[in-house]
Amino acid sequence: MAFASFIRFAVKPANARLPATALLACMILPYAWVVRHEELDRILPALISMFPGMPTFYPAAIVGGWFGQPFHDSGWIAMLLTTAELAVGIWLIRLGPKRTIAFSLLAMLTAAIGSLAFYQLCIF
Repeated sequence: MAFASFIRFAVKPANARLPATALLACMILPYAWVVRHEELDRILPALISMFPGMPTFYPAAIVGGWFGQPFHDSGWIAMLLTTAELAVGIWLIRLGPKRTIAFSLLAMLTAAIGSLAFYQLCIF
């Protein structure tokens, strides 16, 4: 539902298209290496269910640890954090470009660290 709201927000006002696209790119593009991973067939079944939570993969593992949730059962936390990230992104895009740029950089850093952690889990 948050993703549908994000798409509606990105399409309606013309001045929000570029910031919304940039935010989504910052959240998804650090995981572009997965497409060319040599063992894609091994991780594909798990990857499909993990896709909505990938941008917040690492923070979800940390939050799950705080709550005593096993790492493999923290997928719902990742999806919840991604939803919150999209909602905050929509709000900050409406507030102006400086906040949008700062939040996009934070989202990209979060996704890049999560991508690195996911890569390390895939190669071992």
